Amino acid sequence: MSQLKKCEVILPIGAIAGLDAIKAVNDEITSIGLRTTKHPKSLEGAPFFENSSIDLASIETSQTIWKGKVSEAVKEFPKNINVAASLYFASKCENLTIEIVADPNASSNMHEITCEGGFGKIYTRTENKPSPNNPKTSFLAIKSVVSVLSNLNATVKIN
Repeated sequence: MSQLKKCEVILPIGAIAGLDAIKAVNDEITSIGLRTTKHPKSLEGAPFFENSSIDLASIETSQTIWKGKVSEAVKEFPKNINVAASLYFASKCENLTIEIVADPNASSNMHEITCEGGFGKIYTRTENKPSPNNPKTSFLAIKSVVSVLSNLNATVKIN
């Protein structure tokens, strides 16, 4: 793979709040985790289920279906957990723990981040309505990309 030189890579914040604060303290983080809760239907088709005995259609109550490191999460749930990749780039933490919860009563995609260190504690909870055109992603993720594009030539940039 060739290396990028003299370019700028812009990562939209996507479907979660608080990445600016996490990025600001990333050199002091001692623990960080992400808990994502989604309706089982929005998790269908993820590579994880190819080798899993979990039947999403039979889930009747909220339950953790997967827990592990960020590097595994993005491979097992590439279309569902892009927030984990965003959080990793902001935190720079290899030990970022991801928990995925399937909840048949969920009417939104919920992302809870807990981050601790010498700075104190950051806790965010973002509840997103799924995108009407793609329920595997949130409406906020789409709006985040639009915001980045709108801010490209702005004098004051808040991304």
